[in-house]
Amino acid sequence: MKAVLALGIVIVLGFLGFRVADPLYDAAARSICSSYAADQGLVLVHARGAPTGRLGFASFPNYSCRLSDSTGRTVFVDENDRLVEPTWEYRGWRAAGWFSWVFSLAAGVGLSWYFGLLKRD
Repeated sequence: MKAVLALGIVIVLGFLGFRVADPLYDAAARSICSSYAADQGLVLVHARGAPTGRLGFASFPNYSCRLSDSTGRTVFVDENDRLVEPTWEYRGWRAAGWFSWVFSLAAGVGLSWYFGLLKRD
């Protein structure tokens, strides 16, 4: 029963960490998309970031940008297009998102250990 409770704590804190990391991934996408928009003379309409999924699912990009040109035509750019070079600001936001997620998982394990839920009787 204690192991199930410990697993529940880790899952809940991992979920909360993912919820905290999600806006950080979006900020990374906004930073890279806004710099691309400025370079190309486009207007950023929407940017969406996501945690990496490159291992088995290369079709799911880390970021996607919806931009508008001067005629109002919508332009979509994502990581798979390989048009945008990652910046240090982008990498920093992604690292912050990854860190918050991993830290929350480690906090869940630590909290479970602190309450003695991972110790054998």
